[in-house]
Amino acid sequence: MLVVRPITSSLGQGNTGISLENIALSGVGVAVADTTGATLLAASSSIDQWVVGPVYEGSTTGRTFSQGAKVGQYRREHSLLDAKGNYFERARPQYEDQPTSAFVHTKDLGCAGDGLTDDTAAFQAALYSSVGKILFVDAGTYILTSTVTIPPGSKIVGETWSQLAASGSFFSDARYVHHRLYQFTISLIFPHLIRFTDHTRM
Repeated sequence: MLVVRPITSSLGQGNTGISLENIALSGVGVAVADTTGATLLAASSSIDQWVVGPVYEGSTTGRTFSQGAKVGQYRREHSLLDAKGNYFERARPQYEDQPTSAFVHTKDLGCAGDGLTDDTAAFQAALYSSVGKILFVDAGTYILTSTVTIPPGSKIVGETWSQLAASGSFFSDARYVHHRLYQFTISLIFPHLIRFTDHTRM
């Protein structure tokens, strides 16, 4: 069972939006509840698609709020699926056959990764300078305030709790495509590193 704080449509209340898709349940009495004990989603054998929380379509002013239901004509993005209609996945490389000299570390290349410093320029420089080697993203939160470009042939692996946090006005307007492309591109390459945050406005 998933338990969350009481959901409210009011802005700035720290709500967590939830999106469930293609979930199979067994032996579960309640699928989603809040901390007051209220049931948000009763249990069933399967959940095709269910969303509770704010929904944005096209712009920051196009905000609606789902109290718990299907949202629009939701479909899986075709380019992310395999031939059977499942999300494409593959095992991450472990690089166990590579010598330690094949790795370079983000923090040795000038990145702070402290969750405070703007690491955009340093992280971009690390990406370019590590081509031909394996860039090891050390544990930490790397604040990015603009798009970064991953050069062809890049190899990137992250330590536990390493994450890239998109922050600032560049990423605050859902009407512009640049941050959507950023999210899509980066998350395909190393989804375990990514946390998308707007420290100025959610």
